[in-house]
Amino acid sequence: MGEVVRHTYIISDLHLGGVYPEPGKAPQKPGAADRGFRICTHSADLARFIDALAAKPVDNPAIELVVNGDLVDFLAERDPETGEFTPFNFKQTTALKKLEAIVSRDQNVFDALGRFLARGHRLVILLGNHDLELTMPAVRAALARLVGAKRGSDYEFVPGGEAYLVGDALIEHGNRYDDWNKVDHAGL
Repeated sequence: MGEVVRHTYIISDLHLGGVYPEPGKAPQKPGAADRGFRICTHSADLARFIDALAAKPVDNPAIELVVNGDLVDFLAERDPETGEFTPFNFKQTTALKKLEAIVSRDQNVFDALGRFLARGHRLVILLGNHDLELTMPAVRAALARLVGAKRGSDYEFVPGGEAYLVGDALIEHGNRYDDWNKVDHAGL
């Protein structure tokens, strides 16, 4: 067996997006916690996890973090112009506004990703089925900037339902095998 050259950590389906619950507002169902309209309610824990990875030595072995799709959740954000939920935003300006809203609520996670990259670690983000607007060049560029990817940083974005290979492990977002959630990337 050869020497370990990198440790790869894989996280998936973070679904950052949607509004947090209103402070002091009672949940709609008695006994239930009010989650607001979002899936990820523990962004502080997520930021601490990323910071713990960032604190690891850069070499021997190298550290790689793979976000396997759905880093952000555009479906959980209302259209800033209409106030409606939309399945896909065809206008880059609208998608950028949604991304800005997501980041403003969970800046701690994006800052942690920036610290991770600044330490010299590798960050790979795969496209999921809830963050399809990241296929748009301006939105993808904004994400890179927001996570602190700069020229020379070890950052990769894997678009269009492609898989990512780490040694013998094939990493891919699971929606491609689910007929209900499958995305026609060529038609998009």
